[in-house]
Amino acid sequence: AYQYDLYSQNKSFYYKSIPFYNYDQTNFGKTIVYDAKTKKRLYQIDNYLPRQAFLSNNGKSLITTRYWMWGHDNFDDQELIEFYVNGKKSKKYFVKDLISDRSKLQFTSSHTLWYDDMFIYNDTLFVLTLDDKAILIDANKTEIIGRKDKSFVTKRFDLKKLPQLKSVVYDKIKYPEGYQFPDLITGRKFRTELIKGLNKTEVKDYDSCKFYIMVYGAIDRKGHCDIFLLSASINKSDKDDPLWKKQVADWVTRQKYKTDLIPINCDKWVFQEFFYLK
Repeated sequence: AYQYDLYSQNKSFYYKSIPFYNYDQTNFGKTIVYDAKTKKRLYQIDNYLPRQAFLSNNGKSLITTRYWMWGHDNFDDQELIEFYVNGKKSKKYFVKDLISDRSKLQFTSSHTLWYDDMFIYNDTLFVLTLDDKAILIDANKTEIIGRKDKSFVTKRFDLKKLPQLKSVVYDKIKYPEGYQFPDLITGRKFRTELIKGLNKTEVKDYDSCKFYIMVYGAIDRKGHCDIFLLSASINKSDKDDPLWKKQVADWVTRQKYKTDLIPINCDKWVFQEFFYLK
């Protein structure tokens, strides 16, 4: 997930979207909308917008989309298109709203693809689905205003040269390596101190362990950590052990951390680490 700028079609507005987690489909981060001429900051939403995304010509409507759905079924609750209007979460669309013939969905080893192409033109979002339909959505009213055959679009647009919004991707920003936590503010190593603090011993692999931990922590500029994701099981159980999980979470969030690994453009960052313990 890279920081990027995205402009409206008329280039009067743009937003800067900054992730706090290095995963391309994350929404953890922030997005700031600006007047393109004056560079005046207009408003902010506390979400990163994964690409492909769009901005309306009045700068008030932001649209983020999901290219794929997790799994091959049971994905009806996964948002495919989400609107933010005037800085607030607004309309969401799901597979039931957009796909008529589910037999046309395409499967990968772990995901399901649902659309062929998508673009915005004169504040209408055009969604070309895999069942050869064109869904037209008013970007400002966030309402579906038409369901057409794909030919409705192909007669009006060259599919090889669809309108594209100007975008600048900041792919030179250095992000931390995976599977590491910052040192504690005392200078002591997170890994060493957690194992000692939980009164456990490290072993080399999962098969040898009694206690398993996979922890993702969001550390802010003040060195505080919130649990972003935590798995903590005992005896190789498929389910977390509530007391063990709480013990780990309490220890992790009580500590204060160095902040030098947080990328320069971010307010916080998600770090991750795992442990095999006995």
